[in-house]
Amino acid sequence: MDSLARGEVLIVSSEPLTREGCHDLLSAEGYECLLAADGREGIEMFRGWRPALVVTDVDLPSWMA
Repeated sequence: MDSLARGEVLIVSSEPLTREGCHDLLSAEGYECLLAADGREGIEMFRGWRPALVVTDVDLPSWMA
């Protein structure tokens, strides 16, 4: 089963309220979510998890890996 069928989402935002708000909305709909606080952390999580969807800020600190 691929990640889309499992409903996996990586949420990357430097704003804690944005991360938590997205998490609350998506997990209430049955999506499995991982949260990252910056670009570097998001890239590391993406490499290990390969979610179907990434929700991210446009302007992230530490985006270079």
